[in-house]
Amino acid sequence: MLGGRLVLYASGDRAAYDEIAHVIEGFTQKHWYLGEFGNASRMKYVVNMLVCINNAATAEAPTFAAKMGLDTKQVYDHVTQSFGSSRVWEQRARMAVEGDYVSARGTYNISRKDAKIIGAEAAAVFSPALLFSVALQMHYSGMAQGFAGLDTASLYEVYRMAAGLPSTVERD
Repeated sequence: MLGGRLVLYASGDRAAYDEIAHVIEGFTQKHWYLGEFGNASRMKYVVNMLVCINNAATAEAPTFAAKMGLDTKQVYDHVTQSFGSSRVWEQRARMAVEGDYVSARGTYNISRKDAKIIGAEAAAVFSPALLFSVALQMHYSGMAQGFAGLDTASLYEVYRMAAGLPSTVERD
């Protein structure tokens, strides 16, 4: 159950938000009013862009470590305590080094849906999205390789195979 762990972005009519804020507090960890209608969606685009990029970085780094012969569980522990850590790293790198891709919190289908919107919005405002575009291609590769129904932590397997390392799991 996600009760109390969700964050919510709201925009539009401030009076309506103020009227229901006490209800929102009952099922969210944090919530924010972001002004004019549409700003909540725009904030979600920014967050999901970062998640997509961080998913790819979180798969790439332990692959690099494995190629250099480092223990990926030890790498996870050390990076988690460093400036290089992130919430995405803490969750998805742990899942990757444990080979746990079924505790799905975010599947590739979510990435695919959001990607179309984020890409179109970035193009509409002429904002470069180079890292996002490359990260998205790795997500598409994961889908093509049979990981679509798993958590995006399984991008680690996609990177492992791209680096000439064997996959540690079976795919659909």
